[in-house]
Amino acid sequence: MQLRGCGTALVTPFRQDSSIDDAALRNLVAWQVESGIDFLVPCGTTGETPTLTHDEWLYVIDTTIEIAAGRVPVVAAPPQIQLTMQSRRRKRLRRGPE
Repeated sequence: MQLRGCGTALVTPFRQDSSIDDAALRNLVAWQVESGIDFLVPCGTTGETPTLTHDEWLYVIDTTIEIAAGRVPVVAAPPQIQLTMQSRRRKRLRRGPE
């Protein structure tokens, strides 16, 4: 798949009880597609992905694919932070400025 144009890293909408707001997610995806976005990135770099359970992560991606319905590509972001990279960053911060 070759991506071109502008893509959106989608936020994951939540309810007050911290569950995923299904209606808001579906509306967000539909609005993005109808507004002319070129591709979608569910669970992207908006910050909430590490807090999602595996099932919630799959649900967000599956719902995005369902609503996008082949009209735009969907690029699923990885479900977890790269622990190796995080470990390197922590070590670097402990060393102080270079």
